[in-house]
Amino acid sequence: MINVLMMNTSDIFTQGLKILLEGEDDLEVLEVSDRESNFIEQISDFEPDILLVHLVHGVSDTLKKQINEIREKYKQIRVICIFVSYDKKLIKEALTLGVKGFLLSHSSGEGLIHSIRSVWQHQYVFADEIVTEMIDFLGTECMNKKEKLSRFFSSQIWI
Repeated sequence: MINVLMMNTSDIFTQGLKILLEGEDDLEVLEVSDRESNFIEQISDFEPDILLVHLVHGVSDTLKKQINEIREKYKQIRVICIFVSYDKKLIKEALTLGVKGFLLSHSSGEGLIHSIRSVWQHQYVFADEIVTEMIDFLGTECMNKKEKLSRFFSSQIWI
């Protein structure tokens, strides 16, 4: 059984996810937290396998502190973040916090369920759109470096 604790600010979104997840035999929603202040208390009470965090307005300093505390105290807990839209800065922040799953709020229910199971098995998970953006960004960065190196070497006089 994979125990999931959800943290969110939108009741409609959270209740929909809860109904979706409870329809699976191997997933159990332990609690739904709608405030960051109760977060750590609920973690210590329930000790979930997966912490599902819906990021609507970015990563607050309070949330950063709490995720860091969770990663230090409860190393077995894996964090999945659901983003409203692709935001390179937020994803970078989440990566540095030890987040393992990166989804978008318009991801499919099947995709979410598959992602929870994959992250539980120690895999990283990224929504397709996030991967596409990352590849485009990395491709551009690599191409720019390649072009710069090419220009550098073509302007050098070799003896």
